[in-house]
Amino acid sequence: MKETGQPIRKGQPLYDLYSETLLTLEQEYLLALDQVKAFPSERQFASILDAAKRKLLLTGLTNAQISRIAQTRKLDARITFVAPSSGTVTEIAAAEGVYVAEGSPLYRISRFNTIWAEAELYAGEAGALKIGTPVDVIVAGSNMPIKTKISFINPEFRQNSQVVIARASVPNPGGGLIPGTQATMTVGTQVREALTLPLDAVIRDSKGAHVWVKIGENTFSPRRVELGEESANRVAIASGLQSRDTVVVTGAYLLYSEYVLKQGADPMAGLNHQSNQ
Repeated sequence: MKETGQPIRKGQPLYDLYSETLLTLEQEYLLALDQVKAFPSERQFASILDAAKRKLLLTGLTNAQISRIAQTRKLDARITFVAPSSGTVTEIAAAEGVYVAEGSPLYRISRFNTIWAEAELYAGEAGALKIGTPVDVIVAGSNMPIKTKISFINPEFRQNSQVVIARASVPNPGGGLIPGTQATMTVGTQVREALTLPLDAVIRDSKGAHVWVKIGENTFSPRRVELGEESANRVAIASGLQSRDTVVVTGAYLLYSEYVLKQGADPMAGLNHQSNQ
């Protein structure tokens, strides 16, 4: 395998490596194998054989290759190493004929059946998220959202920036999603029932907001309310009203103006005031 970007299957040959150390380990393995055959009742020889096999496995040989050595009893300093798993070759650090030190990475194989979707967040935005928060990920070129959850939030800013990275795991079983593709991550919001009123039903001033509530036949009283989210023509009432309350929707400003005209004061200065209409 000489090019990156190529798919590879588990067990497929990757590269050949010449190593005199491997040759020595093979000799130790065959010697231990002969000792076990000659002295089957001696447990120490079985332990030596097991240790010799584990050394070969640690070098990257498979059980099938070790069995072949035992059967053929052929020593070869050039060993073919196979892919330990299926995936895509994303990095080749070695070249033909080049000496490599023990422990040096030679190939990098990545599996893209699951990939990361990253979002850059400001500190205030990151504070509203937590591990497990549902999100929708829309990849460029597709209108179908992928539903997933936040699986990691970096506890510190990205280097030389003021953004925090949040990650979500995105399934990619068919390999159709290419790492590095731009995507949009939308945080799913919980649906909550809320009382809403037309904007004209709410009177606002420097002290806050109030509405007029019916308390009797042709009798109304102002009530302070806390406002929530607002759309183009309606506003949510976060507190101050009950679902059973009857609120003046049309004419709230007339009641307000009448009160100010008659009393010359803010209606909220007297919460118990009643106005006949």
